[in-house]
Amino acid sequence: MIADNIADTDYIFLDSEKVPDDLKYGCRRSEFQYIPKDLSVLEADISCGGRLPDFMYDPENYIPLISDRLKNLFDDMDIRNLFYRRVKIIKKGESFSESYWLAVPPRIDCIDYEKSVIDELFNETEILAIDEYKTGNYEIFKVSGAADSQIIVTEKLKNTVEKYGFTEGFVFFDDENLI
Repeated sequence: MIADNIADTDYIFLDSEKVPDDLKYGCRRSEFQYIPKDLSVLEADISCGGRLPDFMYDPENYIPLISDRLKNLFDDMDIRNLFYRRVKIIKKGESFSESYWLAVPPRIDCIDYEKSVIDELFNETEILAIDEYKTGNYEIFKVSGAADSQIIVTEKLKNTVEKYGFTEGFVFFDDENLI
């Protein structure tokens, strides 16, 4: 199951020009050492809407952000494999300021190469098979060895998120190329 963000101008989204390059790099590759230690504020695009979803995943910058409510649910589910950093989202020139959590999932080596079809020349994944044994108890992660930046979630996490009404910002979809 893939978790993605809905592209809706009614929602808050980040100002791409104000997101530090090392943050983009660290989040896209799940290499936490590149995420700035002094990161505390992220600037929202002044032209965006004002709705605050529980989950924001900026497809241009690969920055996953979650609300306090969703962080509490993840804590209740004992999801401890994410890299968390408290940040404030602000809008320049407005009195808007909201606390969120940067929540970067790790990349794990879980590809079942016997069942996957990967074009190594172009580093593209045509069919991605995940070895569930290698995912262990991870409920949310990215796949190491795949060039994409999709966030994979288990059916259990998807169902729990939906059960408790944390669907603001989430879009879950089955990818026919993900087995």
